Order: sequence, then structure tokens, then C-alpha cells
Amino acid sequence: MFPFITKLKSDLITQYRGLDKTILYGAFILMVCGFFLTLAASPGVAERTHLPNLYHFVIRQAIWVLPSLGVMLGVAMMPVKRIRQLSGVILIGAILCMIYILLFAARTKGAARWMNIGPIGLQ
Repeated sequence: MFPFITKLKSDLITQYRGLDKTILYGAFILMVCGFFLTLAASPGVAERTHLPNLYHFVIRQAIWVLPSLGVMLGVAMMPVKRIRQLSGVILIGAILCMIYILLFAARTKGAARWMNIGPIGLQ
């Protein structure tokens, strides 16, 4: 019916077969364990910090896990040649982020670790 869909499915299957499934499954298991650990610790911390929702941190973790899975799979399916092409840009971006943190990040207990980009804080 739609030949491009058949081609897309065959390309995805070929790329999936080439993935290192041990590392991918290991990362997925770590994500799930982190989610459950957050589920165990979240109500106590939320109550101590007087947050209205006891599962505030669980919800935030779930919100970040979903895009992370997409990024992880997208990078894992990327051809090695494309990763090599992007590696220089990623390196320069990481160095610029470190310089930004050294110069502009807020210090907490003497350490500057967080970079705020609008409402999002990156560590």
C-alpha cells in the first residue's frame, strides 16, 4: 500500500539488529531501577520539603525518562560515520558548557555544578 512504510520498517529492523543489546538493556534496567528508587524515596522527601504532591519527584523522573529513552535509541541507531561527524561539535559544546559553568553558574556550598537554561537546570 505505502512502499515507504515497508522500506522504513525494514531499515528500522536492520538497525535494531545491529545494536548492542546488552548495553541497551543494561541502560534500560538502570532507568527502571532509578525510577523505582525515586518512587521509594519521593514521598518522604516531598513531605519534608512541604510539596503539595507526594509523588512530585516521581512525576519529574517519569517526564525525563521518556525523552531519554528516545534519545538513547536514536543515538544507538545512528550510523558510526554520523557519530564521528558530530563528535567534534559535541566536544566543543561540552567545553563551552564547562566554561559557562565556571564563569556563570550559581555556587552552592562552594561548588558550581548547575547550568540553568530557562526553566531547565542541567548538571
